[in-house]
Formats: sequence, C-alpha cells, structure tokens
Amino acid sequence: MEALGSKASKTRGLVTTDYVLDETITMIMLAHSHGKTVEFADASLASRILAIEHVGKEGFVEALELFKQSGDKAWSLTDCASFVTMRTLGMRQAFAFDPHFKQAGFDTVP
Repeated sequence: MEALGSKASKTRGLVTTDYVLDETITMIMLAHSHGKTVEFADASLASRILAIEHVGKEGFVEALELFKQSGDKAWSLTDCASFVTMRTLGMRQAFAFDPHFKQAGFDTVP
C-alpha cells in the first residue's frame, strides 16, 4: 500500500476500500439487478464525495497478518483490510453498523 498518511488530512467526504466496494457491488447484485448494480458501481466511481482506497499488495499482506492474529474474533479479511487502511490514513471514525469496528478500537457513526 502506498504511504497514505498525508492524504488523511486532505480527504473530505467518505472513504472506502476496493474490498468494501467489491462486497457491496456483489450484495446489490444478489438483492436487485445487474442494471442497478452497474448504476451503483458507476456512481461510486464518479462520486466527488467518495474516495476509494486500493488495498494493494502491502495492504493485503498487512490485512492477512491481522486476520491471522485475530482468530479469536469473527473479523473478515475485508474487515481487516478496512482496519489497516484506516490506521494508515490516520482515521479513527467509521460509518459502520458492523460491531467489529468498535471491537478493533474505532469509533462508529451512527
């Protein structure tokens, strides 16, 4: 993963990872239609308020290490990639209903 620490202060709006976007696109496809899924994907890529951080090879390795170390928790690899990305960006707050973010030490909204 590239050094993203300086981006945190410049990032405004929402930040997600390509892993979360992948999961979301898959869930929309299962719940709705291919057309709605494409609309969502295109809107996400074009959004001015959504920044998509790519986990990359280093981020994947860090997330996998965290995943391996958290066998006592029900964290997914995507959760771990989110945690690694948030720490890299210096972020402490997540818009999430997933209790794993609080378990990992992040504040959640709502």
